[in-house]
Amino acid sequence: MEKLLKHLEEKSKATDDSWMNEKTKSIFMELLESQRRFLSELNKDVSVSEDVIRQQLYQIDLEEERLRVI
Repeated sequence: MEKLLKHLEEKSKATDDSWMNEKTKSIFMELLESQRRFLSELNKDVSVSEDVIRQQLYQIDLEEERLRVI
């Protein structure tokens, strides 16, 4: 999960989004939704920091918004 998020963060910093077609965008959106569900389930575990979960959800929100404007 961390590798994927790091990859998405690096891509989000890229200035050229020409590699992103509608099919790719759809796959990324599905992936982000899957990550969101995973984090929601993980949040049920009291041993996991809620701050970490919130930070990751925030990153997902940002990436989703970025994909919507491409």
